[in-house]
Amino acid sequence: SINFANLTTADLDRIEIVRGPTSVLYGADAMTGVVQLFTRSASAVPTVELAARGGTFGSSDVDGHVSLVDRSWSLSATGTHEATDGSYAFNSGYTNSVGSVRLGFDGGSSGRAAFTLRYGDGVAHFPADGSGNLVDHNQFTTETTLAMGLDLSWAAGTNGTFDVHGFAARLNQGYTNPSQAPADTS
Repeated sequence: SINFANLTTADLDRIEIVRGPTSVLYGADAMTGVVQLFTRSASAVPTVELAARGGTFGSSDVDGHVSLVDRSWSLSATGTHEATDGSYAFNSGYTNSVGSVRLGFDGGSSGRAAFTLRYGDGVAHFPADGSGNLVDHNQFTTETTLAMGLDLSWAAGTNGTFDVHGFAARLNQGYTNPSQAPADTS
């Protein structure tokens, strides 16, 4: 599964949503719909982009993108880092770093291949207890994701193609709330 809470749109070309049961096309787990994320392909012109932004609450974003094409091969890579101190007086910081790579091969009529890799690492601090009171100075959650995709397409005679699509993802989440004092037993 994918946790969309920390998903950024860094290096995404588009998002497609298919409603309803689509198990025939997307596998047994697609019972109520599919959200499909498409990584940006390399542009025809070599491109390097860098950007940095800052704002209130100690917020900052830095991102970079490289796009290269050499004959049949293409590469699109992006890295981003977002951080903020948060809007509360204590323990409301957030950081999220994402790296994304898409390597493509276009063999024309003989076939195409694309491999995508996306890594994300996020930490969210939160000072509130279940009722919204600001009481905790050190609890936080962590999330690390790794997602990979492989798309292959090759000619099957003159009237068709074979398409193979594969996807694998790993989500590692954690919750930490160390004791703040000897009396803290939560």
